[in-house]
Amino acid sequence: MKKMINLKTASILMFLAFLTLPIFAQQGRGQGRQMSEQDIRDNVANIADTLNLSEKQEKEILEYDLKFYQTIQKERQNFDPETGDRNAIRARMMELRDERDAKYKEVLTKEQFEKYTKITEERRAQMRQRRGQGQGQGSGGEQSRGRGRGGN
Repeated sequence: MKKMINLKTASILMFLAFLTLPIFAQQGRGQGRQMSEQDIRDNVANIADTLNLSEKQEKEILEYDLKFYQTIQKERQNFDPETGDRNAIRARMMELRDERDAKYKEVLTKEQFEKYTKITEERRAQMRQRRGQGQGQGSGGEQSRGRGRGGN
């Protein structure tokens, strides 16, 4: 009898967990996950390895990316999805990414920047493809997140 109660309890708990899973999976959807400082450091370390950066280059990229992601996070926090202009925030994010690319171009060699650009475009294409598959006929594949270019 005790085993039957434990089995019933376990079954009920598993059923409730199954029901709540979609709720947790959708929380924050469309807002993007904010990057922690450690995420940014890991991302820059990945870029450094991929592009074979010098210590000086890595330090400059890290300093810039820390500021860049703080700005991105502030922009996202200030955006109200209910009343905000999505096109305006998207344009602002693209402007910030272009500024980051300009900074990268200053810091990286021509060969490193070309490799960075190629990797970035490949990742964007993959992201668009994934979003397109997840959203069916929608145009969500046109949107890019702040993380899409940094090489994570």
